Amino acid sequence: MKKRKCNVIPNIPQLAENVLAVYNRADEAARAEGLNWYQRAHTWCAQTAERHGLPVETVAAVLAVLSPATSWARNVADCANMVKCGGQFNRVQVATYGQNKAKAERILSGASVAATVTGPKVKTFFTLVSNPADVDTVCIDRHSMAVAYGRTLSEAERGQLRAPRRYRAIQEAHKRAAAALGLRPSEVQAVTWVQWRKEEAAKYAAEVPF
Repeated sequence: MKKRKCNVIPNIPQLAENVLAVYNRADEAARAEGLNWYQRAHTWCAQTAERHGLPVETVAAVLAVLSPATSWARNVADCANMVKCGGQFNRVQVATYGQNKAKAERILSGASVAATVTGPKVKTFFTLVSNPADVDTVCIDRHSMAVAYGRTLSEAERGQLRAPRRYRAIQEAHKRAAAALGLRPSEVQAVTWVQWRKEEAAKYAAEVPF
């Protein structure tokens, strides 16, 4: 059996067609959830920031750096616990990597958000949670990569998302799909992300990382 070559990037028009196909399959509930996804995340950050006397940007940055390899529900819980721990970070357990928790600690201790929030997925996630109305940014994770490829991906293929050229190609595909639909790229990404996870529910019985 011939193995798929995960180092080959499909052409962007085909990726965009795949994104459109998933968007067009999305039911009303998936569209409603996706179109408001980043706004709801922003509202949560704003409310949390107000309760703890912090800038919204700080809470959004902590949420973003704690997001890798973490479900959305756990991401929110970990962020809330870090924000309210009063600097006693050693008492907080998080689901993400140790280096990401260290970044959250630095942000809450006054470090520059711009210098601490790094990596394409984390930076774009931060941008959209901070400003859901952003008209150009699109956040790509393993699910959005699968949406663009139109199929479930292997671990090896998902690992290729780290390649800058591949990440940019998938972003561009979402932007082209969004232009065709008259929506923001982040809206198309969120709707298709919700729909794809719904379709893959049987394969992801337990909640999988964002």
